[in-house]
Amino acid sequence: TFAFYIKARRATSQEALTQPNPSSTPSTSRRPPIRQRSFPNGAYHILIVEDNLINQRVLSKQLQRLGCTVHIANQGLEALAFIRTSRFWSENAGVGRELDVVLMDWEMPVCDGLTATKRLREMEQQGLITEHLTVIATTANARPEQVDMAFAAGDDLLAKPFTVVQVMAKIE
Repeated sequence: TFAFYIKARRATSQEALTQPNPSSTPSTSRRPPIRQRSFPNGAYHILIVEDNLINQRVLSKQLQRLGCTVHIANQGLEALAFIRTSRFWSENAGVGRELDVVLMDWEMPVCDGLTATKRLREMEQQGLITEHLTVIATTANARPEQVDMAFAAGDDLLAKPFTVVQVMAKIE
């Protein structure tokens, strides 16, 4: 049995939660953003693809507190099934579920994040997905060759562990 105490202070505004400290947030982005959209108060629609239930719950709660709508998939095939219900799927004619960004864990059972992202990009090429969907890889595998593989399939990368401030900075 163990116990611990963490002294913290409550943020006083939404802005304090979403403004990263530029000196403490390393930039791993190698591409400019593909689409720019304005979202009031961080009101993004986010699909979290993560097999770890604790990670799902913690990140989901943090993002919801910032005003985001959060959807969960436990692995890559569930993520692809969710995308088929979104406005991005060609048969939905833009009236499916809202989705702005996918936070894709790299290592998962059944279908890992890298494979799921590659399939998503193939569906974009085939015209099954009508618009580019931003995918941010979330992984503890941050060696240079692994980062290159993530960028080849997705749009950006967040190395674990990360904070919700870093997540929002990447999304924005």
